[in-house]
Amino acid sequence: MLTAPKEKEELIIYLAAAKEAISAVLMTEREGKQISVYFVNRALRGPEINYNPMKKLVLALLSASRRLKRYFQTHTIVVIMDQPIKQLLSNSEISRRMLKWKFELEGYDIQYRPRASIKGQILADFIVERPEEESPDVPMTEPEG
Repeated sequence: MLTAPKEKEELIIYLAAAKEAISAVLMTEREGKQISVYFVNRALRGPEINYNPMKKLVLALLSASRRLKRYFQTHTIVVIMDQPIKQLLSNSEISRRMLKWKFELEGYDIQYRPRASIKGQILADFIVERPEEESPDVPMTEPEG
């Protein structure tokens, strides 16, 4: 069940990255319980598949900020992560692409906190996971003609 956030309510985001996909779960906390606000995921394309895991997580945050712009513009977003994304973006020797992503993300009120529990992280991981050799339910055939 998804819920709408209240005005100026702090929102929590969990990020996940797999070999060929990234995902994010936006949540809010009410009465000590985390409630889902929105799910975002997408397949990685081209050179994105070869990004290292940290770069994929930053890309997941960036993709979420673009798809959920209205939430990022009006709420404080708390990134719960066991990876040092903030330190990576603060590094003075990051690539031009990462520098561009850093400047785009700086336009929002984003806080980074270490992960103390795995409540919402389970949802983010679930969205991005799928067996690598999974075949589609319906085989695709080329049209004849």
